[in-house]
Amino acid sequence: MKSFLFISLGGAMGAAARYGTALLFNLLTDLKFPLSTILINTLGCFILGVIEGVARLYGGFTTLNLLLVTGFLGSFTTFSLYTKELFSFFSSGRAGFALAYIAAHHASALLFIFLGYLSGKGTAAWLAPVRF
Repeated sequence: MKSFLFISLGGAMGAAARYGTALLFNLLTDLKFPLSTILINTLGCFILGVIEGVARLYGGFTTLNLLLVTGFLGSFTTFSLYTKELFSFFSSGRAGFALAYIAAHHASALLFIFLGYLSGKGTAAWLAPVRF
């Protein structure tokens, strides 16, 4: 039961953070390209990479993993919105735009999970004497 509580709490925080981030980004820009989805998913990949990098040194954090990965990142990032936007491009005859969206999304996600992992691993190594 405790697991569901941590997942729910993280999920609520992730959903609110996603909404706020997208709202702020969309207020600051006037793009026809859904860059806020790429930004949010890329940021989520970076955060996941940091968590993985730290976890490799310190071992798994079951409760923290439920809160941050399953809960927060599960609701902060979104595959369904990405797919909806992709479908919209294809169905409106903008296949080139759709392919650029796929490339940008996947390239940024891979780059930022790698950078996050290196950051987390480096930070964990620097904090190695500290035990949580």
